[in-house]
Amino acid sequence: MDNSPEGAAVVRETIVDRSTFLWARRAGGKVFVYRSPLVRETDELYLPVQAAVAALDARLVHRQMRQDPNMMFGEAEICWYHAPGVADDENCSIADAAWFLGYTLEEYVDLLVRDSLLVACEDGTYLPTNYAVMTGQLTPRRQ
Repeated sequence: MDNSPEGAAVVRETIVDRSTFLWARRAGGKVFVYRSPLVRETDELYLPVQAAVAALDARLVHRQMRQDPNMMFGEAEICWYHAPGVADDENCSIADAAWFLGYTLEEYVDLLVRDSLLVACEDGTYLPTNYAVMTGQLTPRRQ
């Protein structure tokens, strides 16, 4: 489960990494899957993902399709699975999102600024833009 105290080390692993077909990663009680529609849940390539999800007793909390010319058939399915006890059903930190997507934190923050989801402040910090909050793409965490 992912209910460890703030700042505790989170287990991170790459489950599968097959360019243009499927990649899946796990951080704590969250599993992120990015796959071509060519890859079915019954395919041998998908078995490690099924095993990771089953080991966590995770549930699907988010699924969407998107265009991606780098994936087979030019499309990708994105799935988030969360273990019981993971409180934020569809949210993760920007650092976790960067890792799940295969970016460094700095690369991912640059992308978010470029896409008008974050704005850089003079003191070196970042804030989500109104657009990011209104569309639900970035949600500030309440302390």
